[in-house]
Amino acid sequence: MPLCVRRNKRWSGRERCRLFLEERRGQGSVLGLAASLCVAICALSAMPAAAGSPWLSEPYSGTVSLSFVRQRADEKWTGRGGTEMGPMPGGELTQSTFWLIGDYAFLDNFALDAQVGFARSRLAQDMDKGLADANIGLTWRLADELIGHPLSFAVRGGLIVAGGYDTGSALATTSGAPAGIYAIGDGGNGFEASLIAGRFFADCLGLSVEVGYRNRNNDIPNNMFYGLSGVLVMNDQVTVSMDYHRVTSDGDLNIGVPPFTPDRFPEVAEETTVIGGRVSVTLTESTSGSLFYGDTIDGRNASASGIFGMTLSHSFGAY
Repeated sequence: MPLCVRRNKRWSGRERCRLFLEERRGQGSVLGLAASLCVAICALSAMPAAAGSPWLSEPYSGTVSLSFVRQRADEKWTGRGGTEMGPMPGGELTQSTFWLIGDYAFLDNFALDAQVGFARSRLAQDMDKGLADANIGLTWRLADELIGHPLSFAVRGGLIVAGGYDTGSALATTSGAPAGIYAIGDGGNGFEASLIAGRFFADCLGLSVEVGYRNRNNDIPNNMFYGLSGVLVMNDQVTVSMDYHRVTSDGDLNIGVPPFTPDRFPEVAEETTVIGGRVSVTLTESTSGSLFYGDTIDGRNASASGIFGMTLSHSFGAY
């Protein structure tokens, strides 16, 4: 079995993972970078970046994070079926978002999370800015691998609050692109719920999966979302991750196909598949930073976006 050296002692890979989990639970979320992942992959559509994790902070502790996300696209999927790839009308579509994210475990198996953001989108000479959709959630952990369960398992429910921005024909363009194409989000309130499971294995390899459902008003189609993340703890300071995230829609309206009009942008069936990688570095006992890059590899009525994100996190509470 692989061995690692730490504080002049030797532990097996599985023992090292257990120590890592226990220490992180005392500092905040074991995967504080999980928030930066969902922030990054959801930023341009202003999807409230719910970051589900089966690993909670120790009671009466948590984390506060500031994230910056930059997304750009010069191609998109639209047309019949919403899957025809073509150039972005008007040139390059970009969006920059600052997110403030917090989580706090108020009991051994319960944690609150919240996030708010401010975004600016631009297409050629056209620009919009405003508050992005906010998300407030509660996670209930039902199983914990640290106390003998085969894996960690949790359920999460979240409320979605629409941000302050325009949609549809209120966002006229000067480039000939459809009005509203550079909207920060869909402008809907609603809720989401998900099931989350994860486990750490020998050599500090962790895997987690999330399956969820999202429902919003304003005639926005309902979504199913799926996430898969692999985490490798390199040492006490560095963690690397690979992530997969997919969002599907039960809508049937496609951009550019009748009866579509710019005012019906929120009703469009938007779907995306994003893969990405992350590097997280522990800076001090209570501070960490992470970098993320992702790529939208498939979509429907969506931008073919490249995504870059960075996050600075501070943990507080039990040590």
